[in-house]
Amino acid sequence: MHAMRRALVGLLLANVRYACRVLRRQPMFSSVAVLTMALGIGATTAVFSVMYGLLVRPLPYRDPGRLVMLMYGHQGRVSP
Repeated sequence: MHAMRRALVGLLLANVRYACRVLRRQPMFSSVAVLTMALGIGATTAVFSVMYGLLVRPLPYRDPGRLVMLMYGHQGRVSP
């Protein structure tokens, strides 16, 4: 079990060293890749934060299931 884990860690380290060498040789590609990942992570975080605040987080009331909005309308028009 330990020998297998040691082999996997060695393989991972070899791949990381190779990736670092390739990225060092192509700095423009590296900067574009890092910028793209940063924008993607930032956008995902922003969307998740908004959706969590609007849809997932419970309402700050004691019994939110009993909240209703009463509206009345005339000929299909809704007005508060």
